[in-house]
Amino acid sequence: MGILEDAPVCAGVGEILFDVIGGVARLGGAPGNFAYMCSQLGFRSCPVAAVGRDALGDRAVSELKSAGLDTSCIERSDRPTGTVEVKVDERGIPSYEFSSDCAYDHLEWSGALDSLARTCSIACFGSLCQRAPKAGEAVRRFAETARQSGAITVFDVNLRQRFYSKEVIVSSLALAQIVKCNDEELPVIADLAGAGADPQGFFRDLEGRFGCSMLVLTRGSHGSAVYSKDGASDLPGQEVRVADTVGAGDAFTAVLCCAMAKGLPIGKAHRLAAKAAAAVCSQSGAMVPLPDEVRSELLSRRAALRRQSR
Repeated sequence: MGILEDAPVCAGVGEILFDVIGGVARLGGAPGNFAYMCSQLGFRSCPVAAVGRDALGDRAVSELKSAGLDTSCIERSDRPTGTVEVKVDERGIPSYEFSSDCAYDHLEWSGALDSLARTCSIACFGSLCQRAPKAGEAVRRFAETARQSGAITVFDVNLRQRFYSKEVIVSSLALAQIVKCNDEELPVIADLAGAGADPQGFFRDLEGRFGCSMLVLTRGSHGSAVYSKDGASDLPGQEVRVADTVGAGDAFTAVLCCAMAKGLPIGKAHRLAAKAAAAVCSQSGAMVPLPDEVRSELLSRRAALRRQSR
């Protein structure tokens, strides 16, 4: 994976679960997908989650270790490892049915999480794992500690079914430097936050009220946009033969954040992120290889930064 001992650390904070697509269980969960993608880009990736003391939990830890991820902050729970039934329509668009009261709902704050939050460079979290009070408290505490310690904090919204509330959304916006959502989620979270519903207005509200520095908006086949105080970057959709779109948004977020953390300008980071998302759409499942072009660009950037620091 190109991971170095002194590589910057990223944390995907929340749920690790198995996506069950057509009866086949594949390792996933947005924070785990994010960490997996970052691990391909020269980062030391640490998923923060809880899995069961069951066969799926053993499989999750084994697969993540085999992929080169640091599993020291994956807790084991007496509750079963989370699963989600994924149904993909004729356009490759997924819908989800999540298991209830599973391991990730019982994520607990610990010394290991505190240590990681104080040392990571990027911390990405979402809303699903905050559906349970204990896990929600751990996720928000991690994000708060990471932000106070200088990390880039990313709220990748990922609204799922009814597993969110106004309190969760507003408190998460206040902990994030970067907010990422899709075009269906934008009006929902804008309404809950009492903010403008158009992207530019929403970003201005995020910046003024919550101190956010960037809004990332994905629009499926219609492309994506990035809004910041330095301006906006807007890209059309890419032609791709879609297998399914599971994990595409997580790849987009991971590549964008890693590219910016390595000093690439927003426009170039955005183009690489869009290319990564399109490549994931062309493959089945979420934890899949990124394009060589994306990996080589960011790994070479890492090497250049190391030479400059000597």
